[in-house]
Amino acid sequence: MDYTLISDDLLTKTITSQGVLSWNALLHYVSALPYGRNKNRKNPDLVLLEKKEHVVLNMRF
Repeated sequence: MDYTLISDDLLTKTITSQGVLSWNALLHYVSALPYGRNKNRKNPDLVLLEKKEHVVLNMRF
């Protein structure tokens, strides 16, 4: 199942402006980001804004 990203918040607007328009597309986008620590580990929004994959997203369950 896939969902269209329709929220009006800044983070959704930022990611959809880059052509990422659905939840599945977002998962693929984030999984392709280079691994790296963002500036503030307590702010998960920075994963998308700084384009660095967070350690939790890199874990395999």
